[in-house]
Amino acid sequence: MNVTGIAVQVRRMSTPVTRRGFNRALFGSAAFALAGCAKPLVATRLAAIDCHAHVFHRDLPMPDKRRAPAGYDATPEDYVRMLAANDMTQGVLVQPSFLGTDNSYLVASLRKYPDRFRGIAVVDPSIGSEQLQVLQDAGVVGIRLNLIGLPTPDFASTSWRGLLAQVRQRNWQV
Repeated sequence: MNVTGIAVQVRRMSTPVTRRGFNRALFGSAAFALAGCAKPLVATRLAAIDCHAHVFHRDLPMPDKRRAPAGYDATPEDYVRMLAANDMTQGVLVQPSFLGTDNSYLVASLRKYPDRFRGIAVVDPSIGSEQLQVLQDAGVVGIRLNLIGLPTPDFASTSWRGLLAQVRQRNWQV
């Protein structure tokens, strides 16, 4: 089946077409066409990963009140339900800017769902390697730079060079 055939099939569907539904039809049909099979030989489930979500609750200390959401919580359990409702297998939790460098709630959430979540932390450039190891052991795979509305850091400084070298050694993303 070619892409035109897939588009025709998608248009005939009784429910509205989503990007995810179209891609599933496209990739599924393309895989079967490439394999020369009328149906799959082995049932497999492709990973579907949400790449940016925040978890928090109103009782957490929020150093940056300007950006803090008012009046609601976004718990790890809420996120697990959202992933399930959208047929997602895993997710990446990103430390919200309004929580600053206190990654404790992020770490607790990663530890609670180690097979579902990975994390992106916000750290101070002076953080030690032991603290970075704690984050990595919990499932952190990168750091986030919160630069909006702030002066650009001196990435050539000793502290930033040291942090970025450690991030590179850990194969984390920035």
